[in-house]
Parts: sequence; structure tokens; C-alpha cells
Amino acid sequence: MQRTEWITEILAIGGRANDTGEQLPWQLAADLCRNLDEKGTGPGLLALTLGTANWGIDWTNADKHSIKIPKDPAGQIRGEWSGPPKGSGKHLRDYKEGGLGLAHFDSGALEAFARYFEYHTSLKSPLRQTWPKDFDFNKLNDREIWLEWFSKLVNSTEAQLVMLAHWLDNFWQKVWTNHDSVTDIHERVHRALLNSRIANSRSTWARRIAGRPSDEQEGYYLDQKWDEGMREGGEEQAKSEQERTKRQIAFAKRAQVVYRTLNIEPFPT
Repeated sequence: MQRTEWITEILAIGGRANDTGEQLPWQLAADLCRNLDEKGTGPGLLALTLGTANWGIDWTNADKHSIKIPKDPAGQIRGEWSGPPKGSGKHLRDYKEGGLGLAHFDSGALEAFARYFEYHTSLKSPLRQTWPKDFDFNKLNDREIWLEWFSKLVNSTEAQLVMLAHWLDNFWQKVWTNHDSVTDIHERVHRALLNSRIANSRSTWARRIAGRPSDEQEGYYLDQKWDEGMREGGEEQAKSEQERTKRQIAFAKRAQVVYRTLNIEPFPT
């Protein structure tokens, strides 16, 4: 499968699931793992769906192909390999709170979409000329007008293809490139999968530790979140931030485990 076909299949999965409990079929996940291009596109889509959006894996009939279903690092949070319920994780048609679409796009990405669809009859931004300088997704002026546009984007296959391609080209590609010093391809993927989730929350921190082994990246991220919590609210907030961060890391590890299971470990033809 090429990139557009992979994205199209992910859109179909999200559509069938109606934005709840989304799971990638293990066969698609294997395709993403085993077909590595120079941009790391397949692992990038694993990072987005499993690591960032908290989607699960459907292992139906995997045992018939001699695949041992691994333990889910996020299993205690949500159930073994299950997808996110409504109001948790990220879904293709999210737009009212937190951000737009599967990646919860905001600010610069939304401005890029407004420019991309500026001359599109049905998908152009209604307020392109008054794009807010200090953008806060949850505190928009003319909020109802913006929400109407956001709804059109997340319900358009054309727009969804543009948005997920934008994530790969402008977010994942930075993470992937920042790991080009890692010479072993499987180790590069492994480290980038975790770094991508860190970058989703704190891009500066992610750049600072890019290329380091996963355990070092994890430790750095936890330490930074603890320090941030202490500065902002003291020990109780620091503990809360660390627990939240551990949950984020668990889903990034979910992507790592899937990659190891379906690509690094022997995979039957």
C-alpha cells in the first residue's frame, strides 16, 4: 500500500467505528511496520493512531498465522488492545474541544488548512481574513462560525486526506529526521515512536532528547513533567502530571510493542 491507501484505510476504520473504540486490524499494522520508506511513513501512522490517538489493535485470527499476541503496555488503562471510547483518546471527527481531527490540530496547522482550501467552494474558511493571532482552540471569537467550518473539514474525506498528510509531512517528518543519527533502522523506529508522543505535548523537549534510547527519553520526560508540576502547583500537581505522563507513555509503548511484534520478530509469509 502507498501512503494515500493507508490513510484511506484508516479513515474507513474510523468511519465504521463511529468515533469510538477504534482498532487497527493487525494485518494493516503489519503492513505499516514492514514497508519502511525513507520517510518512515508506516511507523508514523502507527505513532499517530496508536501512540497519540490511543487506538487499539484487532488481533482476530493472528494466532492462526503463528503470531503470539503480546501483552499490551496500556492494557491496565483501558483493556487489552482496546480503542478509545468517546470523550477519551482522539478520533477522526473531533472538533469541538481540544483540537481538530485525529491529531487535534490547532493554530498553525489550521491556518495552513485555511490557506489550502482558500479557493475551495465548500471547504474554504469563512473567516480567513480575520485569523486570530493568539490562537486558543477553546477560546475562539466567532466560535460557532469556526465550529461550522471545522465540522465540514472532519466530515470530508478530501479534507481528512489533506490533514493526515499534513501531520506526516510537518510533524512526523521532523521527529523522523531528528533520529537520522540512529543507524539501526528498527532502533530508529522504536525511539521515534516514543519521541513522537513527547513532541505532541512538548516539541522543545522532544527535540532536545531526539535520538536517545527510549528509556532515557522516558526518564527525561517524566522528570520534566514533575518539575513543571512542582513549579505550577506543588507536589500534588507534580504527582498528577507524572501519572498522566505515564499513561501517555504507555500508549507510545503500545506502538513500540506492535512494531516489535509484527516487524522485528519473525513474521510468517
